[in-house]
Amino acid sequence: MISSDLQELQTKFLCGYPVKNLDFHKVFHNISWDAQKMFLQQTISHPLVNSKPISWSYQVAFLRVALESLEKNTVEVQEDFYTEYLRLQQLASLDQSHVYKHYRVRSNGQKIVSVRESPRLICDGTTGLRTWPASIALCEWFTHNTNEFSGKTILELGAGVGMAGIVLAQIIKTSRIYLTDFHEKVLSILQENLNENPPENDNVVHVCQFDWFSEVDYEKLSKTCCPDIIYAADVIYDSDIFPALCQVLMRFINSHNSPRIIISCTVRNEKTYEDFIEKLDNCGLCISPENLHEPNNFYWTDPSEIVIFSVNKKN
Repeated sequence: MISSDLQELQTKFLCGYPVKNLDFHKVFHNISWDAQKMFLQQTISHPLVNSKPISWSYQVAFLRVALESLEKNTVEVQEDFYTEYLRLQQLASLDQSHVYKHYRVRSNGQKIVSVRESPRLICDGTTGLRTWPASIALCEWFTHNTNEFSGKTILELGAGVGMAGIVLAQIIKTSRIYLTDFHEKVLSILQENLNENPPENDNVVHVCQFDWFSEVDYEKLSKTCCPDIIYAADVIYDSDIFPALCQVLMRFINSHNSPRIIISCTVRNEKTYEDFIEKLDNCGLCISPENLHEPNNFYWTDPSEIVIFSVNKKN
């Protein structure tokens, strides 16, 4: 049985939470020799990290700060810390084409979801091969609103590697979920992640290609998907795609009994965000803020920059 402090640190480590934001002091205060072994077993040597490794460079940074914290406490440090640190430094010098992040879904009996993604911000000409903070914040929002989703047909726009949809398919019941994106490499990784984390509770998940600019893709999707809820995360970053995105939202609203629309985004640029709101306004749409819950089931950085809102027809 591990302490609650170590479990919290482990949860943040497994999902690649920034090392600079981790609190080692609570775990290392008066730490015993055996507890040091436990720390390594629950983090760097965790079975998931061995089978589906998180970023090696992240692990190096994590262990470096852990060592610094231990040494500041004038504690005699287990030799295994230094052995692991040297091993990881060697690995970090190699190129990692993909990494994993592991998220504990506490609302589903501590189940862990493992998501494969790119270690680079941009890969193969797209940002869709990474999980972004707005998606993680949306997962937290999901855990507080599960009743709203169960038994519904749900559409995700710009699903990326699938984090939000995979988590949703673990915590709601008897729903049909359509995860869409347009980039072929993204869709391939999305399907792989879905295969590794199959839906539970009689949920059914479909992966579909959907280019917002493509009439053919819209017609094909709309024939099979009549959504009660549409959601998207981190799709408000490029003004060039706003007309197409707004048109897609309007077409689903006008064709399918006004689905509830939820968008989570990181406001990196106020002007870009305001441009999107203006485009919605020009389409006869407006936004209503949703509660942004404190990180509890999931952890992300810069919560002040994230907003979650619903999109509705203006009265």
